[in-house]
Amino acid sequence: MNQQLQYKGEIQRVSPKMKRDFLKTRPKCFVGVSLSNPCFSGAKFEGLIRFIAARYNECTFLLGDHIHRLTLQITQGFGDTQAKEIALNMGQIYIQQHRHLWEKFYQDTTFNFIKGSDVYDDQRVTDYFIRIQATYNNYPDFTQAVNGFARTFISRALNDDELTEKAIALSSQYVLEELAETCLMVNEGHQVLVYPGSLAIFEKIADGNFSMLPQELGTLINVSVRLKKRKQVDFSLS
Repeated sequence: MNQQLQYKGEIQRVSPKMKRDFLKTRPKCFVGVSLSNPCFSGAKFEGLIRFIAARYNECTFLLGDHIHRLTLQITQGFGDTQAKEIALNMGQIYIQQHRHLWEKFYQDTTFNFIKGSDVYDDQRVTDYFIRIQATYNNYPDFTQAVNGFARTFISRALNDDELTEKAIALSSQYVLEELAETCLMVNEGHQVLVYPGSLAIFEKIADGNFSMLPQELGTLINVSVRLKKRKQVDFSLS
């Protein structure tokens, strides 16, 4: 007898809270897929997809392949060129291994998939990044929020002696690039960001703490999802 572990998604937090009822209209959403997050593979990822299918009419998965180069520079010490090459290759492998999950037939939900490497050079993303970086450089409250989130995020993967200023700077750049891509997604009608777990900086932005950012982020709704283990499914061997 084989047992297959399953996960069920449930809403952990909606930012801003006042938008929770709006989610009942089944708006377009998007998911930023992190190559380093185990929630985006196997049973956890399938549980997240089922959660989305039950609540949204259309969802786009944005693969963070290009942005993953920064993670590889932080954790593996690669140079930018080598890190980018490896990250894009990891993205291709991820697509091959997981395509079947979002290509499953869901009657009421349309799933789309794009790669971050395909939108990185989009002029809109470039413009958003320039504006967000300028805010980061000129508004200390936003700078501290980004750096604090970046430090907390990468501290899970690094030892104390590896938590250098360079590592924090690269992690902060990751956040800024991620926000620029988020602006693009909102601009294209995907107002709701769904993510397995908590993204504190996105929650703060969605709650309206940094009004100086591009207006697209002012309309962002952030949905944090908790993935809980379900009863195991038994399959009898014939």
